[in-house]
Amino acid sequence: MISAVALAGNVDLPRAFTGICFELRIVYEGAMKRPIPLATAVYFLAASSVGIAAGPLNINHEPVRCVSSTRRPVVDANVVPQNEIERGSVYFREKGSKDFYYVIMKPWPLDVAGELPRRLAGMNGMEYYVEVTNVARVPAKSSQYSAGFDPACSDPRASTNIDGLTIGLTRNCQNPVPPGFNK
Repeated sequence: MISAVALAGNVDLPRAFTGICFELRIVYEGAMKRPIPLATAVYFLAASSVGIAAGPLNINHEPVRCVSSTRRPVVDANVVPQNEIERGSVYFREKGSKDFYYVIMKPWPLDVAGELPRRLAGMNGMEYYVEVTNVARVPAKSSQYSAGFDPACSDPRASTNIDGLTIGLTRNCQNPVPPGFNK
């Protein structure tokens, strides 16, 4: 059951009306969750009043063709409906290795995209998939894809960015540096 918490005492009204996206706290199954945009709160309230849940997300993705050691692969995906995306991640690993790692996807023109680390010399290739979660926290997962190593890779989506990356681990005691990738 989803219901709005009374505004009195729970939302700072002067701050609430200063921006397009003010905070309205929602109680979901008895637990207070983080503040969410007003449009999302209105959708939840309307959907719950007529018994409709947030719909599933569909992931459309053109596979990464190749990876090189000089540019970071960028995995992008068009997710429909885009206004229901809560979070997107790209899970990746060196081809044949045991553990997946992940990066959080960011908004991209009309899509979401995740930038992966560059590969190291001797890497066989990479395997990856995209996972997105809708505002009702229901996940959707793409197929798993492979991309081979090509020193002359010219994927137009690849990045020359040298800023640091935050890489997530998928299990306890996992090596913090993904095998086959440049840290």
